[in-house]
Amino acid sequence: MRAGTGDYLDLVTGLPLEVFTEAEARQFLTAKSITDERSVEVILQFSGRLPVLVSTLAETRPASEEEIGDPSGTAVDRFLKWESDPARRAVALACALPQELNEDVYRAAVGQEVAELFAWLRALPFVTDHGGHYRYHEVVRTVVLRLQCRQCPSQWSQQHTHLADTFQQPSSTLTASSNSALRLNGPSHNAV
Repeated sequence: MRAGTGDYLDLVTGLPLEVFTEAEARQFLTAKSITDERSVEVILQFSGRLPVLVSTLAETRPASEEEIGDPSGTAVDRFLKWESDPARRAVALACALPQELNEDVYRAAVGQEVAELFAWLRALPFVTDHGGHYRYHEVVRTVVLRLQCRQCPSQWSQQHTHLADTFQQPSSTLTASSNSALRLNGPSHNAV
C-alpha cells in the first residue's frame, strides 16, 4: 500500500483474482476491435484470460499476431506494483517456481536470510492456502515463471535444480500442472 492510505484500509475489500471465461475474453477483445482470430488466440494464450493481461495486450490494438508482445514483465510489475522492497520482490519471484509451498520449500527456494517473509508471502492476494500448503494463482505463477525463464534461463535452471536436489528428486521426474508456455522458448525443464 502507498503511504497515507492506512486511514482507508477499513474501506478496502479484497476481491478474488478470477479469470475471464473464454466467451468473456473474446467479447472484451471484440469490443476493443481485435477480431483477427489468430491474434485473439495468442492473446488468450499469453494472458491466461486474466483480465489485467487481456486488457494490457488489447491496449496495443494488434492487427496481427506478430504485433502482440509477451506481457510477462508488465504483468509481474502490476502484480507487485505496491511492493518497493527488493527483498520482498525477489521472494515473490523465487517462490513461483514450486507448485506448492510450505515453510520448508519456502526456505529452500529463498534461503534463511529472508525466512521471516513467509507470512508476508502467504498474505499476497494471488497466494492461497490449500490445507497448509500454499499455491500461487496458476495464471500469476505461469507469467512469473515465463518471465524468469526468458530473462535468465541459466538462473531459472539452477533454481529448479537446487529445489530438486534439496528434496532429493531427480529434476527429470518433476512435473508441471499446466505450464506448457514455459516450454515454448525456455529450457525443457518442467516446474517443480
